[in-house]
Amino acid sequence: MLADSFSHKDHDHGCNEESNEEHLDGVKEEVVVNITEMSIKKLRSSVYGLCLHSLFDGLVVGSSVISANVDVIQTIFWAILLHKISAALGVGIFIRQLHISYKQALRYICWFSAATPLSTIFSSILVLFSSSYIPSSLLGYAFAFSAGTFLHVSLMHILPSIGSHVGFVQVGFILIGVLIPYLLFTEHSH
Repeated sequence: MLADSFSHKDHDHGCNEESNEEHLDGVKEEVVVNITEMSIKKLRSSVYGLCLHSLFDGLVVGSSVISANVDVIQTIFWAILLHKISAALGVGIFIRQLHISYKQALRYICWFSAATPLSTIFSSILVLFSSSYIPSSLLGYAFAFSAGTFLHVSLMHILPSIGSHVGFVQVGFILIGVLIPYLLFTEHSH
């Protein structure tokens, strides 16, 4: 508003008000377009990262077939299912911020929605038919990789795109959040 009030005042620079206003509007539009294009690239990479994370969530569920314990399989299934609620909300918010067509938004939603079930089916079949070749620690590695992709997407793409600067305090809390589960479950029996 302040820039608009200055652009509407009389200028003594020898150019008329309309050409100056057109010039300023052209500059404003160019800046807005550049900012929008940069933010769209960041938002798209966030959506792609969350889709990749969903693939590894499915890998975790599918590889839990290794466990003969039904309680472990059900616990992992329900944990991933409840986790998907918040992840779907995040993907929906990012897709909304992209300001893209309905058709493109539907394509992103389909990719995200299909990633976990497809990778669950694929990894379950892989585990069932080649269980003698797959180490029993695969479930732990799959879980760690899924968590790692989530941390990478959230720290490198999502926080910067919402305008939050990650400082030492935030990194400290992130490290505490990583260390607490590690310390709690280091001596766990399975």
